[in-house]
Amino acid sequence: MHVHGAWPQLAGQLARSWYIAAFLVPKLPEAAWRLFLTKRYAQTAKRDVGDDPIRGLALYRANFFSAVNWPPGGPVTLPVQVVVPLKDPFLSPDLVEGLESWVDDLTVIRVDSGHWWPASRPAEFAELLRQPQPQPTTTP
Repeated sequence: MHVHGAWPQLAGQLARSWYIAAFLVPKLPEAAWRLFLTKRYAQTAKRDVGDDPIRGLALYRANFFSAVNWPPGGPVTLPVQVVVPLKDPFLSPDLVEGLESWVDDLTVIRVDSGHWWPASRPAEFAELLRQPQPQPTTTP
């Protein structure tokens, strides 16, 4: 992808990721999750989420601040399978573009679902992961 084509994708993902900036504020996100967001999150995800949101804040913060070490030291040589929910309001399906330059053995599976699909339909998600994926063909 050329640089000019990346700008609309970057802008779209930044619009989808507005909440990450809010998660970086100290103490306030934890209070919001405890007071009212966890209930809404559980209703949307259609499952009991327990302390997942509070623990998730720590993950967002750790991942955000570790970005100073990006890019990683080299290509990923293990097989990687990425499931892309096409109706995800938070993560653009375009985020997988260019992964093949970092991952030697990449399989991308697109599903007509949303962000919470793996949690709300775990049996379907597990079945998808059990399906054999096409093997790359090699030429002599």
